[in-house]
Amino acid sequence: DVAPDELMKYYNLIKDGGIRWNSTLAMIHRVLKLRNAIELYFSRWVQPADDTHDLMEDKLSPEHWNDLERFAVLLQPFKDYTTLLEGNAIEGAQGACWEVLCTLDVFYVHLEAASEEVRDEDSYYATGIEMGSDAVYRAAIALHPACKLDYFTGAWHKWPAWIKRAEKDVKSLVQEYEDAVGTISNSDNETLAIPQPVKKANKLHAMFKANAQPPASDRRPNKRQKVATDWEKFTSLAVDDAVDNPLQWWWDHQTVYPVLSKMAFDLFSIPAKIITLDVDVKKAEMTASVAAAEAKANAAAVADIGGWTVLD
Repeated sequence: DVAPDELMKYYNLIKDGGIRWNSTLAMIHRVLKLRNAIELYFSRWVQPADDTHDLMEDKLSPEHWNDLERFAVLLQPFKDYTTLLEGNAIEGAQGACWEVLCTLDVFYVHLEAASEEVRDEDSYYATGIEMGSDAVYRAAIALHPACKLDYFTGAWHKWPAWIKRAEKDVKSLVQEYEDAVGTISNSDNETLAIPQPVKKANKLHAMFKANAQPPASDRRPNKRQKVATDWEKFTSLAVDDAVDNPLQWWWDHQTVYPVLSKMAFDLFSIPAKIITLDVDVKKAEMTASVAAAEAKANAAAVADIGGWTVLD
């Protein structure tokens, strides 16, 4: 039986809202609501003769649907707390500044617990909540010829534990590249186009350098030491403040540092504006993943079908 029009509601899939708060959660809620309609559409879809794209390749698997349900649970507290903080704090709460750090702590504990639950799991959900991406940012600084590990020694000289953590993370990532990449041939990078450095003052970079100057008592001259690996050779040399384009520098020095140059090309190709991505480096490949990236892409692929009709 067909329900009367007054009992019907019409829903469309929600496309990515970009920087809108909780937009990913809204997308997931809607696609879960329309699951039956989406699966029915796929079950009846016939590929047009003049269409080379097989839409069945975009069909969500049971595992994808399960990942979406788990992400909905994971992201719900973010919506709840951000909504709570939108208030005017008239009574000293619901939007007061004291709640901000407390909320961030709640988020961190929430994500850390979720990450621990999927430590040995291989799924889009596990990749999406990976908590170990800080090493990428630290390694990118360490591989900049004008920064190296000296940046952390200067900028973080009041927090020696942070410096040790940064050095440990960077060396661990370098070791992954050395183990996975080994010595690569120069021909692997011949097609890479490197932009020429722009010869103009960069106020932001100047501020970085000023902030990274260690106290005079902490400055020590470089000591000559026997080096063997790319990393040892690179860190044995003083920083080069004249380097404005690290990609060009690594392109010019790839024969000297065949392994580190591969790592540098990966790291310096990541845009700083990646916000909703969890970036991880594994076996010499950069993997950037959004929460259920494939599931979102697949849902977007059928977004143009039109309105879905479901019973309330």
